[in-house]
Order: sequence, then C-alpha cells, then structure tokens
Amino acid sequence: MPHPADPPPAETSISVAPPVLGRVDDAPPWAKALRVIGLVAGLALFGYTLRDLQPGQLRALLAELGPACLLILVPQAVGILFHTAAWRELLAALRGRATFFALGGVYVEAEAIRMALPAGPAISETFSAWQVKHRFEVPWTRSLASIAAKKAWVLCTHAALFVLLLALGAAAFDRLAQGVPGGFALGWVAGGMALALVSTGALTLVLLASRRAGRAVVNVLAKLPVARVRAWAEEQRARPEAVAAASIGWKSHAISGLYLLGQWATEVLETWLILQLLGVPISLTEALVVELGGSLVRSLAFVVPGGLGVQDASYVSLLGGLGLGAPGSLAAFVLLKRTKDIFYVLFGLAIFALGKKRRSLEAHPTLAENQL
Repeated sequence: MPHPADPPPAETSISVAPPVLGRVDDAPPWAKALRVIGLVAGLALFGYTLRDLQPGQLRALLAELGPACLLILVPQAVGILFHTAAWRELLAALRGRATFFALGGVYVEAEAIRMALPAGPAISETFSAWQVKHRFEVPWTRSLASIAAKKAWVLCTHAALFVLLLALGAAAFDRLAQGVPGGFALGWVAGGMALALVSTGALTLVLLASRRAGRAVVNVLAKLPVARVRAWAEEQRARPEAVAAASIGWKSHAISGLYLLGQWATEVLETWLILQLLGVPISLTEALVVELGGSLVRSLAFVVPGGLGVQDASYVSLLGGLGLGAPGSLAAFVLLKRTKDIFYVLFGLAIFALGKKRRSLEAHPTLAENQL
C-alpha cells in the first residue's frame, strides 16, 4: 500500500495504455523513419549473416541432439531468476512488496517489449514502473527508485565483466588483432567501456544512495566547464525517486549487484553452451569476448529491435576473428540464438495477454460470470 510519508507521486503523468503506445506514437517523423530504416537494415544484415547456413546439416544436428536442444533455454531462465531476485531485494529495501514469480513475470513482459519494439529499452522501463505501481501498489517514487538502482547495478556489473575480460582475455585480443579489421583497438575499446560503465553506474548509485554524497558530487560537477554534466547531476539529485532510493541500504545494494553479476554470467554460459552443442570448441574466456562484444553492439544499435542483424553480425565477426567454427556453424549459432530470443518474446507477450485478461475479469466480475 502507498505510504503517507512518500512525496506526492505524479500519477497522472503515466496512464494505462500510454506507457507503451504513447512513447512510440508521439515520436517525431524523423525518429519513426530512422526506426524503419534501422529495422530494414537489421533484417537485411541478419539475412546476410545466415548466407552460409546449411539447413540439411542443421536439421541433422538438431535431430541428433534431440531434447538436449531445449538446454539453450536454460541459461536465460536462470538469468531471469537472478534478475528477479535482484529487483525484489531492492523493492523490499524500499518497503515494496512483490511476490517473486509475479515480479519475474513483469520482467519477462518488459524484456519482450525491449526485444520486440524499436527503442525498446526506454519503453520497457516505463512499462516496468507502471506494472510495479499498479500490480503491487508500490508508490511511483519507490517503483522508479528500484528501477533506477537496478539499472545502475546493471551498468556496474557489466563493467566488472569488462574488467574480467581485460584480465583474462589477452590471448583472445591478440588473435582478434590479427583476424578482425581494427582488432588492435579492441582492448582499448573494452577498457574504455569498462571505465564509462563503472563511472556512470557508480555515480548514479552515489546520487541515489546518499543525499549528502549526492550534494557533494553535484558541487564537484558544478565546477566542470560542461553544462550538460552539471544539468544531468542536478536533475538526478532532484528527482523524487532519488529521495526514495536513499533508504536502500548498502547490504541490499551489494546483494542486488551479486545477483545481476550472476545474470551476466548466465549470458556468457549461454553462448558457450550453444557453441558446444554445435560442436564448436570454445573456452569460457572466448565466450566472454563474444558475448560482451555482442552486448555492446546491441546497446549501441538501440533503434533496431533486439539489435537484430547488428548483434548477429558482431557474433559472426568475433567468432571468425578468433578462428572458431566453420561459416555454417556460425550461421547456425546465430539462428539458434534468435530462436531462443523469439521463444522468450512470445512467452513474455503471452504472460502479458493472459495477465491483462485476468485483471479485466477481476475488474468486471459480471463479465467473468457470463463467460462461465
């Protein structure tokens, strides 16, 4: 239930349908055109990455594996559990109550939106906040605070994996330097990404976790000659959810961070597992290189739903640069990865549709009686 101590939430700013539909329909014409161009280019690039696919060979391999093919669904399922546990930990620290599997359902629904729609990451965050508010009766400020803190830890744990990659991946970087155009710069790119991610994530956590530390950070940033940096810091500190997030203890932050680190590990294991099933010998360090490279490209290609085509091409390029797998095997890897994504998108949309129907029947009991 809402707590009277919370500042008045701006509930009128987000309604039932607009969190998803409004953000897309209200985009200017140039943004819509960019999304269409990105989608078409992504589809074309995805088709190009499958040019070496050998359907007969893939069918024979899948027939040989049999039910073991379903193993490719397991790592993401475990990752969903890790992410849900992290989110629930932050909500509990904010005195928000949400049952584990219901909150996991919200995350799966939001992930389906992120993967299926252009600019999906921004839309899915709004959708998540709306769902937590209306389904679990968590005030807007606390719902947004849990998402902001979770996002900051996603950035920090992503940075931790880049640091791990720099520590363990020297040999892989040397091979990429010889096998990929511009590969000599990949180590510097990884280091730069780690620095950028940890700086953004840590700064956000400081601004959210401590009002005193937030004021100190803003005072330092106010002396910088970059107006946008000053404005961003002031905006972060002034947000109502920043006030709410200050009540999250560092123990809850640490537990949440560990859970999200576990989710990143499941994504690396998924890449390793699929390639092993396809008969491509790959080490965990090499899988770390491939998965982090793909996730980086996906985040940069945010206008394309799920990074379609762009992320797939990066997988093929990195695996080829490492000298792993024949072209047909790499195309099969991309196809299996996307098949898994489609499964979870459909799963999330099905949960959303069933939940919407159930809530509609609960809101209109006479309608439910007429359907019996």
